[in-house]
Amino acid sequence: MKRTIAALVFCLVALATIASGDGPPAGMQTWEPSGEMITRDNIEKFLPMLPAGLADAIRHGMTVRIVPSRRLDWPSQYQQATEKYSGQVVLGSNDSIQNYAAGLPFPSITPPGAGAKVAYNWRWGPFIPTEASVDSSQKTRAFHIDAASPDRLIADDSQRDYRNESDCDRMLFVHYSGVTSGSARDGVNYRERGDECGPDRGAAIETEYMDPARDDDVWFFVPSVRRWRQTELRGGYPHQSCTYSCVQFAWEYAPPKTEVYEYRLIGKQPVVGCLDAPAVGSGIDDIREPARFEHLDCEIRDAYVIDMQPRQASPERVIPASVYIDAETYLYLGAEIYRDSTPDSDFPIWSRKNAGGETRMMLANDFYWPADRPDFLIALNLTSDTVTIDAADKPAALFNPRAQQLSDGRM
Repeated sequence: MKRTIAALVFCLVALATIASGDGPPAGMQTWEPSGEMITRDNIEKFLPMLPAGLADAIRHGMTVRIVPSRRLDWPSQYQQATEKYSGQVVLGSNDSIQNYAAGLPFPSITPPGAGAKVAYNWRWGPFIPTEASVDSSQKTRAFHIDAASPDRLIADDSQRDYRNESDCDRMLFVHYSGVTSGSARDGVNYRERGDECGPDRGAAIETEYMDPARDDDVWFFVPSVRRWRQTELRGGYPHQSCTYSCVQFAWEYAPPKTEVYEYRLIGKQPVVGCLDAPAVGSGIDDIREPARFEHLDCEIRDAYVIDMQPRQASPERVIPASVYIDAETYLYLGAEIYRDSTPDSDFPIWSRKNAGGETRMMLANDFYWPADRPDFLIALNLTSDTVTIDAADKPAALFNPRAQQLSDGRM
């Protein structure tokens, strides 16, 4: 997505920001425009604060009201674990993490390795759940936009996997490190299960290991031969064959393996983040036809901007990205993903949920704008009935293809 001159100037200023500094870069407006409305008519004023995926939605009719920022308290157990363990965590060679047990790895973002520290905090942040799943007959929806009627989102679901990435409609992530499950179980960081994937409605199982030198184990179920087949991946994503499929829902709940990338902290800046949507599924009003973007109340958040570059070439061709990470919660706030020279953009919408007196962050929606298909959007198709976090333990057999060789391969 093309940036305006104002945004480009801002980025150049941000590059000069000291990586460990607090507050906005020099020259950045510091007002808190609470109550102001962002529309396509005044978007230029706010553009330096807008992730590209949100800016595109505003250009096509979304309105955003800026509301006062609210503190998000970490879960108490996580806070206690941070106080207990963070002092022992260090970065080793190639920015690999050492002595991590639970809680936030790096409460202080200082050089050296400031960008990697932000990335590890994203990977093991306070609102990463032990378990996250979406169980849907259709995880995403696609829309194209007629330039003559830029407010109208015209359903185009036949193109929702137009890059033939075999996107899965049912997904499950289970983390095995962190405060709720103790230290890593058998060296595993997380396991992922995907079902109803692609036109063949196949399945996939992936295991990511704590060992930075160990590739992920990946199994694919092929319905036509009723067999699981194994491969190995370096563990970085997105890659050339998995862009929106490896970002939407995944970067919110299972950030990519940190050691696959080199990170550079570009700076810390105010970013508009939507952390308090009224419900799961917010962002698009599809009750009427054609659909339209909804109004949202959002906050101006302090965010780290990090540049991610693959450390080495890999068969799957891991691709670079620039990512916005909230400086208080380490929630993912958006990204530009460089599949080509002109990047795709992605923007998440979050919703707050109270569970036992503590805050849980629910993904409400995610807007993915591919650069090679202008005026085209892939959004998540979520409801409170299809998204679950921190549910009961899942059977281990779900992640063991050998235990399912005689089954149909599905959950």
